[in-house]
Amino acid sequence: MKIAALRQAGELFDAAAAATAATEVAEAELNGMRNGTVRSRLGDLLKAKAVKVQDLRNTWDKDGNGKLDLKELSKNLDDLGFERSEDETKELFGQLDIDKSGTLASKELAEAMQQLLNDAKNKAQLERDLVNREDMARMAAEAAQQAASAAADSLPP
Repeated sequence: MKIAALRQAGELFDAAAAATAATEVAEAELNGMRNGTVRSRLGDLLKAKAVKVQDLRNTWDKDGNGKLDLKELSKNLDDLGFERSEDETKELFGQLDIDKSGTLASKELAEAMQQLLNDAKNKAQLERDLVNREDMARMAAEAAQQAASAAADSLPP
């Protein structure tokens, strides 16, 4: 009887630990989403300014060669009012330059900007889902901790 009770208490403590870990993971994902990567921050800005991808495509290529280099991208991001570090600009350019040619072709730019806008639009729902997941994990952790404590307290001496 005592062994079974100890086993049950141990299982409840394990469940509490797993639920607590799930809460921490959800919280970290939520914080990451709220703080955002350079890509997600740019997507949020594009969405907030209701920027149209075709407008970017038409206006960002100032020299008309159909491509953007790092310097042109940086200038356009400045004009947009996008705050970031030089390293973040390089990181963003590297992520957007799919073919690693050192330039963003008009099509590459359009596809990347559309993806950023789509991600920003989906972000609100993802954030709600993460908040719900965090709340559920927190409630499960609290319930498991209470059950484990009650089981431990009921153990015979």
